[in-house]
Amino acid sequence: MKPDIVPILDALKVRLSKGYTLIQEEYTGDLIDVEFQWNEPVSKEEIESFTDKTGWVLPDSYKEFLSIHNGAGLFISETHQIFIHSIEEIMQYHASRDKTYPPSWYHVGTFF
Repeated sequence: MKPDIVPILDALKVRLSKGYTLIQEEYTGDLIDVEFQWNEPVSKEEIESFTDKTGWVLPDSYKEFLSIHNGAGLFISETHQIFIHSIEEIMQYHASRDKTYPPSWYHVGTFF
């Protein structure tokens, strides 16, 4: 059974307040506000162009995510942040990648 990203994103957005924040418990036990940033979608044609150009096979759920949000910032706070990269950012990371990684590997997210 393949995961359907739409209900997952919808459920998360329902939990968010108007300003795209959510209260999260830190590992210290403190409660903090975390933010979310959603990029504009990318077209299916742009996704196909990207995969044709790179030869990479993207999971259907990731292509579906890109067609809803071409990247996002998740659980952003002063202490940590998670980024799911846009197609453009994936290409930038790949161009500057550490050459110890195979060319078929692509960097779709970052955690700080």
